[in-house]
Amino acid sequence: MDHYELEHCLGFIKSLGFENPECLKFGSLAYRAFKDGEVYVLKTATRNWPSYLEHVSNEKYILERIKSIPKIVSMKEYHVGRYDSIDAAALVRDYIEGKTVEETKALNPAQCQSIEAAILALHDLGIADLDIAGKNIVVDTEGIPWLIDLGTATTKERSRSFNVLKYEDLLRMESMFGMYCRSR
Repeated sequence: MDHYELEHCLGFIKSLGFENPECLKFGSLAYRAFKDGEVYVLKTATRNWPSYLEHVSNEKYILERIKSIPKIVSMKEYHVGRYDSIDAAALVRDYIEGKTVEETKALNPAQCQSIEAAILALHDLGIADLDIAGKNIVVDTEGIPWLIDLGTATTKERSRSFNVLKYEDLLRMESMFGMYCRSR
């Protein structure tokens, strides 16, 4: 993502009434911002980066289907609009205060079981290709793990190789658990 794209994303976020947006990681789609005293994460993109726009749109589609699965950050709002004559989209989610598994390098057995249950629940709903990685799981301040990124996920209806994608998810999950789960 280039400087021009970042400026348009920040402008779009501010036009939605969010304050003090800050990019969570350089080159990322995700921003932390404030509105009415609450903290949110916004994933945003413009038509200048079609793959990012597709990522945000896809995550909205997936999150609309899974409102009942615990340990997955839910969508609060979705906005499509224009900023400075450029089409843009923003997905608004709760901000989870904590650290990614990539940062902490550890999960306890209960946390591993919690993540595994969420992944298997997604598979049961026909959702796979979950980009299971330490950077996409946040452990909150109470020790609860949350899946925070489903932008690459797909559904059984959209994929001819759904069972292969489920298997790959399970392999990534086992690999991640091998790196991060203590006493598993």
